[in-house]
Amino acid sequence: MPEVVGFNLYRKIKATDGKVKIIFLTASEYYYEQFRKEKGFDNFKQELFLRKPIGTEDLVQAINKLLEFG
Repeated sequence: MPEVVGFNLYRKIKATDGKVKIIFLTASEYYYEQFRKEKGFDNFKQELFLRKPIGTEDLVQAINKLLEFG
């Protein structure tokens, strides 16, 4: 997303509708705990943070888990 920082978009979407389900797909080298602390996402759920590359089957499982338990 060249025009928008994903983290800012996440905050805007959640502020508009807190029930929206969002999964980050990232190639970031941040480990989850570092990401959570450094970016100010203290309540960010680990299962919403997926590292690339990710296979289709794993992505579908993550989406289903989020929809089922989110």
